[in-house]
Amino acid sequence: MTPPRHNVEGATWLVTRRCSERRFFLRPDGFVARAILFILGHALAWFSIKLNAAVVLSNHWHLVITDLKGKKSQFFRLVHMMIARSVNTLRGRFEAFWAPGRPNMVRLMTPDDILDKMVYVMLNPVRANLVEHVDDWPGLVTLPEHFLDHEFSTKRPNRFFDKRGPLGSMTRFRLTRPPGFDHLSDQEFVQLLRDRIAEGEAKARQERGNKKVLGAVKVLCQHWNSKPKTRAPRFQRVPEIACRDRELRIAAIEDLLYFRTKYRAALGRFCGGARNTVFPYGTLNMRRRFRVRCRPNRSP
Repeated sequence: MTPPRHNVEGATWLVTRRCSERRFFLRPDGFVARAILFILGHALAWFSIKLNAAVVLSNHWHLVITDLKGKKSQFFRLVHMMIARSVNTLRGRFEAFWAPGRPNMVRLMTPDDILDKMVYVMLNPVRANLVEHVDDWPGLVTLPEHFLDHEFSTKRPNRFFDKRGPLGSMTRFRLTRPPGFDHLSDQEFVQLLRDRIAEGEAKARQERGNKKVLGAVKVLCQHWNSKPKTRAPRFQRVPEIACRDRELRIAAIEDLLYFRTKYRAALGRFCGGARNTVFPYGTLNMRRRFRVRCRPNRSP
């Protein structure tokens, strides 16, 4: 069985998911951008998730989120299902939309780790040699200036979404500063991000040399069923913790292993008939489906 997700209240995560066969199903045309914003706006409010950074490329997306109530698994289950169904409807497809397996979720332990991944997310189109500047990306990408009283809003797309459904006619949401930067004003935080992005853009230009970027126009002209000519990396480690501090990283890994050990033991007892089994802190699916009791923290 796949390892259980550790749903920790208040934790910040980098989440990545790719399209099937790396195809350009998420090409940033009008409907795709509106549908993702529409779905995100409702799901963020329903599950008490705070969005810190996001980018949607043609064949994958990244988000940095802060999970206030430990419901990220429910959040992404709904969001990925709705994106797949709505965009498949647009493309006239009926097969799997996302690559096999679960989305990659990496817990970010310190403010420095969070800042690194936020910059990584925003620089993604530049690092992929698609555009020269982050601001040139034609699809959804959060920018540092969006933290200054910017509101993402979109009306319900005309396709797929039922006018009589529970989602309403419009959605609105804002970016939220991640934890750990309370000592900075909004302007200082934005300037910090902008400086890091400028450094990343300059480094990308140096690495490209005389090679030109693809450009926003050509990105939009790519067929949605095509895919990159490069080969995808295979058989690599999939990280679950990102932390520069070695001691803190080891402690976080031990905490994750502790949770999984306790979860498997509790699941074994539950399946054996002990319905009063108490599951470890961070359990979500069993609590949601079977109303099992969970410990409030890492207690024995």
